[in-house]
Amino acid sequence: MPAIAEKRKVLNGRGIVGRWATGSSSGKFFYRELVPGTKRYRYRELPEAQTLDEAEAQATNAAIELASTELKPSPKQSADPLGLLAREERLTKQQLKLARLEQKSKPSEEIEKAIKDYVRQQAHRRDTGQIADSTFTNKRIILTIHVLNYLKYEKVRTTRQITATTFDNYLTFRSSTTRIAQQRELSVLGE
Repeated sequence: MPAIAEKRKVLNGRGIVGRWATGSSSGKFFYRELVPGTKRYRYRELPEAQTLDEAEAQATNAAIELASTELKPSPKQSADPLGLLAREERLTKQQLKLARLEQKSKPSEEIEKAIKDYVRQQAHRRDTGQIADSTFTNKRIILTIHVLNYLKYEKVRTTRQITATTFDNYLTFRSSTTRIAQQRELSVLGE
């Protein structure tokens, strides 16, 4: 087995990403995880990764691929539709678990800082001519006033607290404005 030049634990210790130091795979990045109940590892090469950080970002997809190949039915099992359904449910559960692990491993940031960073990016886009000055002004006002007030109202303080349902009550919160203004704000939120 080739030596590992550098490695890092990912997905809360479920596996590691690393770069091979020797052999025909020298310099290539990979994801590996221990096969439960054994002393063997399953590997997935990460051909798009150029750095250890990029490899870490691709670890979730590699873990899902490894889990899905483990659950592929053999020819004997494919005639069993109930077993296929159970395997599909297990795969879905594993994917949800990995998605939760990835969400937990994402760094959390204060909402106000995240909005300021986004506005700074939009200012750069304005300065380079990618968006108009009026577009930048509208986005800045919507984010720094309306969206920030809504998130404070919902008691959302960090980016990690934002979920798929966080903005479900936004139109109710902004019901005093016109439909056109609401649509404009929703398009900025969609970005």
